[in-house]
Amino acid sequence: MSLYPDPQYGVGDLTPGPDGAVWFTTGADTIGQITTSNSVTIAPSQGSAGTAAAISGAGFASGERVAVHYETGLLSPKSVLLCEATVAADGTFSCAGNLPTGPDSGAPGVHVVKADGKTSHTTARSGVLLTT
Repeated sequence: MSLYPDPQYGVGDLTPGPDGAVWFTTGADTIGQITTSNSVTIAPSQGSAGTAAAISGAGFASGERVAVHYETGLLSPKSVLLCEATVAADGTFSCAGNLPTGPDSGAPGVHVVKADGKTSHTTARSGVLLTT
């Protein structure tokens, strides 16, 4: 991390905040927050219906519940819950699930994996390739 002094207010202090973001102060007695980019990843990034997957994410509020859904591309169900997790103090989470099976898996191709923070309403998206 680089610090760039503010000539008007001077250099402040940096500290990890309770929400996983970086918090800072300035010489003008102000406080600010630098948030991280929210993200979700799924491994493996491709597989057939029923494939076990490890899901992880970052940039969510500490202590909140995150639900991770697989978007089917169907009219019904539009999505299937893959897993849920509680976010750690640093804003990260991890959970495990399986790609849906049967008609709920949708057609082969790329499907959206979406993580939703229940408190912060933070969302992150990634993709998984459903093979035949």
